[in-house]
Amino acid sequence: MAFHLSPHPTRKTAGLVGAALAFAIALGLYVATLLPDVLPADAGEFQLVAATAGVAHPPGYPLYSMLGWLATRLPWGSGPAWRVNLLSAVIGAGTVALAFDAGRRMSRSVAGGVVAALTLGSATTFWATATQASIRPLVAFFTALCLDALLAYRPPFAPRPSPAADRALTVFAAGFSLGLTHHPSLAFPGLFFLAYLVWADPRLLITPRRWWRPLLAALPGLLVLLYLPVRAAAGAPLAPADLTTWDGFWEHVLARGFRGDMFAFATPEALPDRLALLPDLLRLQFNPVLLAAAGLGGVILVWKDRRSALLLLGGLVLHTFVTLTYRAPQTVEYEMPAYVILALLAAAPLVVLAEGAKGESTTETQRARSFGKIPLRPLRLCGVVLFLAAGLSNLLAHLPSFVVLARTEDTRAVVEPVLRAAPEQAVILADWHWATPMWYLQQVEGLRPDLEVQYVYPIPGREYGEVWQERLEALLPERPVVVTHWFPQMEADHTLSPVGMAFAVDQVVEPLSLYPLGTTLGGTVELVGTGERLTEGRPGLPLEVTLVWEPRGPLKDPVSLFVHLIGPDGRLWGEGRDRSYGPENVPVGERRVERFIIVPYLHAPPGRYTLVAGAYRPTEGGWERLRTPEGAEWVVVGEVTLRPMGSPPASRHPFLWPHPIGARPALVGVDYDRSIPHQLRVYLHWRGPSAGGEALLEGANLPAQAIPLPTVDEPGYFTTVIDLPPESRDLRVRVGGRTVHLPAPGPEERYVLFGGEVALVGLEIEDTDLPPGSSLEVQASFLALRPLLHDRHVTVRLIGEGWWSLNDGTPALGAIPTLKWIAGSQVTDRRVLRVPPDAPPGEAVLYLGWYDAFSGEPLKVLDERFIETTEALPVGNLPIAP
Repeated sequence: MAFHLSPHPTRKTAGLVGAALAFAIALGLYVATLLPDVLPADAGEFQLVAATAGVAHPPGYPLYSMLGWLATRLPWGSGPAWRVNLLSAVIGAGTVALAFDAGRRMSRSVAGGVVAALTLGSATTFWATATQASIRPLVAFFTALCLDALLAYRPPFAPRPSPAADRALTVFAAGFSLGLTHHPSLAFPGLFFLAYLVWADPRLLITPRRWWRPLLAALPGLLVLLYLPVRAAAGAPLAPADLTTWDGFWEHVLARGFRGDMFAFATPEALPDRLALLPDLLRLQFNPVLLAAAGLGGVILVWKDRRSALLLLGGLVLHTFVTLTYRAPQTVEYEMPAYVILALLAAAPLVVLAEGAKGESTTETQRARSFGKIPLRPLRLCGVVLFLAAGLSNLLAHLPSFVVLARTEDTRAVVEPVLRAAPEQAVILADWHWATPMWYLQQVEGLRPDLEVQYVYPIPGREYGEVWQERLEALLPERPVVVTHWFPQMEADHTLSPVGMAFAVDQVVEPLSLYPLGTTLGGTVELVGTGERLTEGRPGLPLEVTLVWEPRGPLKDPVSLFVHLIGPDGRLWGEGRDRSYGPENVPVGERRVERFIIVPYLHAPPGRYTLVAGAYRPTEGGWERLRTPEGAEWVVVGEVTLRPMGSPPASRHPFLWPHPIGARPALVGVDYDRSIPHQLRVYLHWRGPSAGGEALLEGANLPAQAIPLPTVDEPGYFTTVIDLPPESRDLRVRVGGRTVHLPAPGPEERYVLFGGEVALVGLEIEDTDLPPGSSLEVQASFLALRPLLHDRHVTVRLIGEGWWSLNDGTPALGAIPTLKWIAGSQVTDRRVLRVPPDAPPGEAVLYLGWYDAFSGEPLKVLDERFIETTEALPVGNLPIAP
């Protein structure tokens, strides 16, 4: 039987002051890290809906739409998009305040409230959605409001309902009603809300006179639904045509179009893999101490207060199960109610450490002040300090990423150039990701109203590329067409010319600013000019070069164009993806435009670099460069100064609080890579400034190795590499009179960089022969080097003699898109490859890579040791059995 302590009367004033402080601090934090402008995908839709009083996708979010419309009428900020982002910050801060109050009630202490507020407020996904247009903060708000009201109705460990129970019941009814009509997913933890209510006060079921206030309070949750047909009747943006009909209304409100996705993965075959995602989902939000605190809190509630355990653990388990088995690429966001519950569970252990209240019996007081035979006063202090430190550590670990994101206007930088450069009266075929910000710029800011932006929606049972091709062919040649998505078949059938990040179909759109080159290569390829020239960059961040060229005569052989980044030492420090053309692809006199993305190696030292362009053609047994009339192998297209990185790349082995000493840099992290057999590569991450010179790397079985340090005149970060024998151990670095002992490298450590965005840090492959028809599971762990701004896909390929097997897509079975990753996020991706039944015996090579989900542009392997396979990393040779 559960043991119930008498309620501890925490002073009401302390609770109100604490909640107010939690709100103010959270609001300041979220406003300081608020995203500044228009956003893609659903966020862009919500910004458009709020600014125009439109209708969002099912279930419609009427309350959020009305609040957003009011927010856009505020006189502050840079525009409607920013104000809708601000609304999320206010709601998020309110949710943190409610988490504080609920945590205070759960733990019977203000410290518990602070732990709950820190845990929730610093969670990666909660913080992210609190700084952008999103309906998720309101889901979390109503979850926290319901839990706080229920804990006020019958406090944990209390023998009877609170004297203010009826008032708390009314608040719960209002919050639950509004929450359900905002997003129906609240129904799943809501089952346990109702079970707790009945268990807490069974007499409520037979006391109808107490029902009328809660029922009246629930009415606003129903009334807000009227917004949808009213606005649809007025022709609001994005409103379905049938929303004013009875069937259309319920189709939208109940989101029946998604019913096939519910429990889609609740099958014996799929469920184990979905459950395996849970550790990554939780580690993405909370550090291990907070997760341990939540686990301990659950155990304590099961032991001491099963009623509260049912409320929290029941809601957590059911909602998580529904989320994991739901077929959608936003699993990490759908878990939002679970994050609120976990925050309260993290505060729960402090109740065991709380002192007994005045007036308790001697037995109760003794039980409250001891845990078995262990005195709790020292444990209380240690527990409070540990949990508060863990919450603060979680916040500080995530803060730099959100500071970086708050300075980024990436979406406008992507879509506005497309709208401005698109041909007159063109149709832009767009993914949902890019369609919504384009609609916002058109309908709210009045940019290029002559264009028609059409969303290309997936059709069940059909390949997405086939749908795009069909939509494209239906428009050509009557109207100019621009597409935001690249498919191989599209490029095979049409000429695609870059327009910003998109592509004009069957016409060439030259850059608005063209810097002439006027150089001919090999007498056949004329480099006409480049687009806007870059002057500076940073290691690991992309440089974009737009190159315009045309053939001077018929091409007799295939020709390929390249753009490279050359350092002051003459070495290659970055390269774009080569573009190839057959003799029949480009008629004489017809220009072509190509976009090259060059990412400098992470270990490129700060300094002056040169961007060069050239061409080559295949020859028997190799290739040859096409030279200029002066005999040069390339043409200079720009000079770039690489500055030090603004923040350190995420590391498996970071060092805390390092500071440079004088003109000597400080070591901030180290990583190891054993991807090359019989070699250990050591990445050393430094914080400048640096006066140059060298550092020494020493080891127990290693002669001292000199590491050249670049001259860095400004604060910032840079990386150096050194290759060592694989058995190197007891490593230490000496610099400026300081010795730093390095952690021991693991036997399977990896640190292979893709596009300066993610690093491969772990890989598990079955070590066995593969007979024809068998399956191979590949499990790769990736680390985000910085906050990721674009949707990237993982690709795993097994290539044998005359056959290949491919598995690619959104990481973690689609549950954790890269748009949700911040610096330090670590995600495990599992993929299964199948060997064809007719595969001949021999050896197959396993490749792993990344590419952009829309343009298909690969993320280059930033390692000069893999210069021949930069678009995918070879990770193993696997024997195919006879």
